Amino acid sequence: MAKRNKSALKRQRQNEKRRLRNRYWKTRVKN
Repeated sequence: MAKRNKSALKRQRQNEKRRLRNRYWKTRVKN
């Protein structure tokens, strides 16, 4: 359980980072 939770948290964090990066990239391209 703990291990699975850890991996899930890790994946969530990575997803958030990716989303932020994508948003920044899009705004940069727009401007």
